[in-house]
Amino acid sequence: MKKPFVIGAAMALLMIWMLHDRLMSGQAIFASAALAFLAAHLAVLLPVVGLAALVPNVRRAVANHRPSLSHVGAMMGGMLIAAVAAHFAIHGLT
Repeated sequence: MKKPFVIGAAMALLMIWMLHDRLMSGQAIFASAALAFLAAHLAVLLPVVGLAALVPNVRRAVANHRPSLSHVGAMMGGMLIAAVAAHFAIHGLT
Protein backbone atom coordinates (compact mmCIF):
# COMPACT_ATOMS: atom_id res chain seq x y z
CA MET A 1 0.00 0.00 0.00
CA LYS A 2 3.00 2.31 -0.27
CA LYS A 3 2.29 3.45 -3.83
CA PRO A 4 -1.30 4.68 -3.25
CA PHE A 5 -0.15 6.47 -0.09
CA VAL A 6 2.61 8.30 -1.99
CA ILE A 7 0.30 9.16 -4.91
CA GLY A 8 -2.32 10.51 -2.49
CA ALA A 9 0.31 12.64 -0.76
CA ALA A 10 1.54 13.99 -4.08
CA MET A 11 -2.00 14.84 -5.16
CA ALA A 12 -2.64 16.72 -1.92
CA LEU A 13 0.53 18.76 -2.32
CA LEU A 14 -0.36 19.52 -5.93
CA MET A 15 -3.81 20.69 -4.91
CA ILE A 16 -2.44 22.89 -2.14
CA TRP A 17 0.20 24.36 -4.43
CA MET A 18 -2.34 25.21 -7.12
CA LEU A 19 -5.31 26.37 -5.04
CA HIS A 20 -4.05 27.68 -1.70
CA ASP A 21 -3.11 31.22 -2.78
CA ARG A 22 -6.45 31.75 -4.49
CA LEU A 23 -8.46 30.34 -1.62
CA MET A 24 -6.63 32.43 0.96
CA SER A 25 -6.47 35.67 -1.05
CA GLY A 26 -9.96 36.76 -0.08
CA GLN A 27 -10.89 37.21 -3.72
CA ALA A 28 -13.03 34.08 -3.77
CA ILE A 29 -12.24 33.87 -7.47
CA PHE A 30 -10.27 30.72 -7.90
CA ALA A 31 -11.69 29.53 -11.20
CA SER A 32 -8.30 29.81 -12.92
CA ALA A 33 -6.62 27.77 -10.19
CA ALA A 34 -9.39 25.17 -10.30
CA LEU A 35 -9.05 24.99 -14.09
CA ALA A 36 -5.28 24.57 -13.76
CA PHE A 37 -5.84 21.76 -11.26
CA LEU A 38 -8.26 20.08 -13.67
CA ALA A 39 -5.82 20.61 -16.56
CA ALA A 40 -3.06 18.92 -14.56
CA HIS A 41 -5.27 15.87 -14.11
CA LEU A 42 -6.14 15.84 -17.79
CA ALA A 43 -2.45 16.16 -18.70
CA VAL A 44 -1.87 12.89 -16.86
CA LEU A 45 -5.07 11.13 -17.88
CA LEU A 46 -5.04 11.85 -21.62
CA PRO A 47 -1.64 10.22 -22.34
CA VAL A 48 -2.71 7.15 -20.35
CA VAL A 49 -5.92 6.92 -22.39
CA GLY A 50 -3.90 7.39 -25.58
CA LEU A 51 -1.48 4.65 -24.58
CA ALA A 52 -4.36 2.39 -23.64
CA ALA A 53 -5.83 2.89 -27.10
CA LEU A 54 -2.54 1.97 -28.78
CA VAL A 55 -0.83 -0.57 -26.51
CA PRO A 56 -2.72 -3.75 -25.57
CA ASN A 57 -0.78 -4.31 -22.32
CA VAL A 58 -1.59 -0.79 -21.12
CA ARG A 59 -5.24 -1.25 -22.17
CA ARG A 60 -5.40 -4.45 -20.13
CA ALA A 61 -3.79 -2.81 -17.09
CA VAL A 62 -6.19 0.15 -17.23
CA ALA A 63 -9.19 -2.14 -17.70
CA ASN A 64 -8.12 -4.27 -14.72
CA HIS A 65 -7.54 -1.30 -12.40
CA ARG A 66 -10.14 -1.77 -9.69
CA PRO A 67 -9.03 0.04 -6.52
CA SER A 68 -10.00 -1.69 -3.29
CA LEU A 69 -11.28 0.10 -0.23
CA SER A 70 -7.83 -0.25 1.39
CA HIS A 71 -6.26 1.32 -1.73
CA VAL A 72 -8.62 4.31 -1.49
CA GLY A 73 -8.00 4.53 2.25
CA ALA A 74 -4.23 4.58 1.71
CA MET A 75 -4.61 7.38 -0.85
CA MET A 76 -6.82 9.40 1.50
CA GLY A 77 -4.41 8.80 4.37
CA GLY A 78 -1.52 10.05 2.28
CA MET A 79 -3.55 13.08 1.24
CA LEU A 80 -4.49 13.90 4.83
CA ILE A 81 -0.99 13.51 6.24
CA ALA A 82 0.62 15.54 3.42
CA ALA A 83 -1.99 18.30 3.69
CA VAL A 84 -1.60 18.58 7.46
CA ALA A 85 2.21 18.51 7.21
CA ALA A 86 2.18 21.17 4.48
CA HIS A 87 -0.21 23.34 6.50
CA PHE A 88 2.01 23.14 9.56
CA ALA A 89 5.12 23.81 7.47
CA ILE A 90 3.56 26.89 5.86
CA HIS A 91 1.52 28.32 8.75
CA GLY A 92 3.06 26.76 11.83
CA LEU A 93 0.96 25.03 14.45
CA THR A 94 -1.77 27.68 14.40
